[in-house]
Parts: sequence; C-alpha cells; structure tokens
Amino acid sequence: METKTPHLVLSDKIPDCNHFTWGEVLWLPTWKLHVYPSDEQCLNLVKICIKLDWIRDYFGYPIKVTSGLRPEIYNRTIGGAFHSAHITGEAVDFQVAGMKPNAVRAKLKPMLTHLGLRMENLPDSNWVHIDNKMTGHGGARFFTP
Repeated sequence: METKTPHLVLSDKIPDCNHFTWGEVLWLPTWKLHVYPSDEQCLNLVKICIKLDWIRDYFGYPIKVTSGLRPEIYNRTIGGAFHSAHITGEAVDFQVAGMKPNAVRAKLKPMLTHLGLRMENLPDSNWVHIDNKMTGHGGARFFTP
C-alpha cells in the first residue's frame, strides 16, 4: 500500500521552486478538489516542477498549471492517456500568460533534450504538456499522443 504525504500544505511553494505551490499541481479542476500524492508522486512532482520553474523564468511570464497529478480514476474520467505520466506525477499541462500554446511549443522544442523533457505535439490545443517520461524508440522528445 502506498504511503500518502499528509504534511503537504497546499499554499507552500514546491521545494526548489520559486513560482509554484502544491495547490497548483494537486488541483483537479473537473472535480474541484485537491488530491494528495504518495511519497513517490511527491518526488516526481518536485522534479517536473523544477523544470517548469526554469520554463517560467525562461519565458518571463506567469504560468498557469492546468493539470498536474491525476489519480487513475480521474485520468480515465477526463479521457487521459492510459499510461499517462500525470498518474505518477511526472507531467504537467500549462499555459504561459500572453502566449499561444503553439508558440510556447515552438520555443521550447529545441530545448527538450537539454531539459530532459518530452512534450506533446498537439497543434491548436489550449495547453502545453511536458513530462519526465523516458523517450520512446528513436529518442523522440516531441511526440504525438
């Protein structure tokens, strides 16, 4: 059985992050409630949010997290991928204030290898998805789900 991390305070900044709180990455917008991570999910969220913090500094504009950690049942309910990196806390979806997601993806694409990230190729979506999952066959970092 997974141990949960009850000591998290939703308003606290994520360790080693200047811009993001636990409440942002643990919010389930469709259900309008927060989920609490296991210890492993917590560590994964810290790793992806450190990279998101770098992206926030790179763009110089606020970032809104639209999806972070998702329990499996929630992920199924909203039509997420069967093996979604959101379930393990290794992914976030976000929007950069004042920028279209296509422009954000174009600017981030050359940096994916350096950042150790994958990013979904979803033209015209209203969010950008990044994750820490291993690259697939051929080392693809920009992928179509």
